[in-house]
Amino acid sequence: MRIRVILQADRPIWVPWHYPEWLQGVIYEALKRSAPKLASYLHSEGFKVGSRRYKLMTFSWLFARSTTRHDTGLSLGPPIKWWISSPLMAVIEALAEALLTHPEVTLGREKVCVEKVLVEPPFQPMAPVLLETLSPIVVSTGTVEKGNMRKIFLSPEDERFSEVITENLQNKSKAFSGAEVPGGRVTLLPLKYRSRLVTIHGTKVKCYEGIFKANGDLELIKLGYEAGFGERNSQGFGMMKTVNFRSP
Repeated sequence: MRIRVILQADRPIWVPWHYPEWLQGVIYEALKRSAPKLASYLHSEGFKVGSRRYKLMTFSWLFARSTTRHDTGLSLGPPIKWWISSPLMAVIEALAEALLTHPEVTLGREKVCVEKVLVEPPFQPMAPVLLETLSPIVVSTGTVEKGNMRKIFLSPEDERFSEVITENLQNKSKAFSGAEVPGGRVTLLPLKYRSRLVTIHGTKVKCYEGIFKANGDLELIKLGYEAGFGERNSQGFGMMKTVNFRSP
C-alpha cells in the first residue's frame, strides 16, 4: 500500500542534504501517536530473518514544485510531494490517520502542513516493468581484506547487483510471509542512472538513482515496489515508481 502526502507552506522551505533523516523521524513520531506498539516494534525490533532485521517500509525524497540547490542543502517551493509505502497495511493506515489528525510537520526549523493524503492505485506488475527511483537505491556486499570485513557498494553495472537484490527480496519475503518465493529471481537492468554519495546518520552511503527495467518474479517485484529495493529502505532509500514502457 502506498500513499502520496501533499505538503504545503506559505513560502519555500530550506532543508539540508541529510533531510531524509528528518523524514524518517516524522514517520516514527506519527506512528507513535496513532499506533505506539507498532511504532515501538518497528523501531526497536522489526521483522527478523536470521541476524537481519527488516522494517518493510520505505519512503521517497521530497519532490517540490521548484527546487534550488545550495552548498548546504535545498530550497523547496510548495506544494511538495512525498510518498510512503509498505506491504503492511496497518503501517500505512496508522501513518495516514496520524498525518491527517496532526497535520503540522516540523522539518528542522521549518514548518509545513499536510494538505492531503492520497492513496495510490495498487501496483499490478507485468514483466518487464519500467521503474524509476523516487529515492536512490543502495546495494552492497561484503569482502574480506587482510582478515577484515569491508563493505562494497555495488554499481548497477556490477553482475552481482541483481543477485544481491534478489537475495534481499527473498529475505523480505520470509520476513513478510514466512517463506521465500520458490525459484524467484529479479533482475534490474539500468537504462539510465547516476551515482550519489550521501551521508545518513553520520555514515557515507553510495547510492544510485535512475531508470531500471525489472524482469523476473512478479511477486518479488511487487514486494520491492511496496517495501523498497535494496538496503536502508526505512531510512529513505530504494523507493521506485512505474513509468511508461517504450520499446527501443
